[in-house]
Amino acid sequence: NSNTTWQSGFHFNVEYNGGADRDTGHNRPNFSGQADYPGTQAQFIAATGFTRPGIGTFGDLPRNFFTGPGYYRTDASLLKKFRFSETMNLEFRLEVVNLFNTVNLGNPDTNLGNPLPGNRFDNANFGKINSTAFFGNDLQRNLQFAFRFTF
Repeated sequence: NSNTTWQSGFHFNVEYNGGADRDTGHNRPNFSGQADYPGTQAQFIAATGFTRPGIGTFGDLPRNFFTGPGYYRTDASLLKKFRFSETMNLEFRLEVVNLFNTVNLGNPDTNLGNPLPGNRFDNANFGKINSTAFFGNDLQRNLQFAFRFTF
């Protein structure tokens, strides 16, 4: 028995801090259309290509423009029943969560930080992935054995 889940990544927004820009709602930056997108855990997306829009204007980066890492997990179980007589049975069960021990990563840090002169931002963690999928609640490999004797 097995169950496989294979999903594309979740979409995410990129924003920045900006006290003077709060009159326009969420602070979405302008986007040049060129992003450094290495796709690794250490640097999933880089801060290149993002600039601060003029004060009182909206940034042109569309909502949920980027996609995070995908998700893959296989859960499996193996069952075998041994019959000793008409009323006595022994059942062996092996259940495995995340059979291939795939590390599923969460979305990266999506806050560029505070704007600096020269169209730069100050968050050094922007674009880095610091958690596993579902905010660290995704199960890593787990095995469970069971014997059941019925009579």
